[in-house]
Amino acid sequence: METRLSLTLDEFRAATNEVGRDGLTSLGLILKPFIESNDREWDRWESKTFRRLTRAQRALVIWSTLARTSCNAAEHAYAYFENRVDAAHCGEVFSAIKSFDWPELTERFIRLFANCIGDPDRPKAAYEQWRKRERDERKKMHADIRKIALQRTGQIVRDEHALDMFALHLADAGELTLPERNFDAAEDFAAWLKSPEVRNESVVRIRSWMWKHQGELCILRPG
Repeated sequence: METRLSLTLDEFRAATNEVGRDGLTSLGLILKPFIESNDREWDRWESKTFRRLTRAQRALVIWSTLARTSCNAAEHAYAYFENRVDAAHCGEVFSAIKSFDWPELTERFIRLFANCIGDPDRPKAAYEQWRKRERDERKKMHADIRKIALQRTGQIVRDEHALDMFALHLADAGELTLPERNFDAAEDFAAWLKSPEVRNESVVRIRSWMWKHQGELCILRPG
């Protein structure tokens, strides 16, 4: 399945100028195969269509998703690792970030990963350990809440969503302390990425990268 668009030089140049509120993302270059296959999971690794993209197309998705989520809120910069990355592909995420030839972005992303997840020199192992800690904390919290629910209602609550809602209710009432997350690193990363100066620099950096990888991003045709 060919995932690259057939574009003239002028059309590709126009794509490199698609600057939105999140900077230069140029998602038009990669959305066509997802639309054709009716695949809505365009920014998730488990998507079969995503795996068919060229490495440069996947790197553009990685950048676009990171820029969009981080510019929305610090919690979303943290959630990027929860919802958009998996252990098997951490290495490719790091490779994509480094490929943009933007030392400060690389340095800050490594810092973000180190503070949120673990050792950036061993991203796959660090991610797996972090996921395990998250699962263990969630499992313990659910077990505690089940006991409280059983004492109060005489019923065993098995639905995880119901347990989460009950946990929030108990936390609001001051009867339960939820595990705390430190968003400092995510806040720093988001604030840096959202600043006008960095947003402008990102346009220059990503545009330059797109021209270097034009062959993986589209098929040039005469016109």
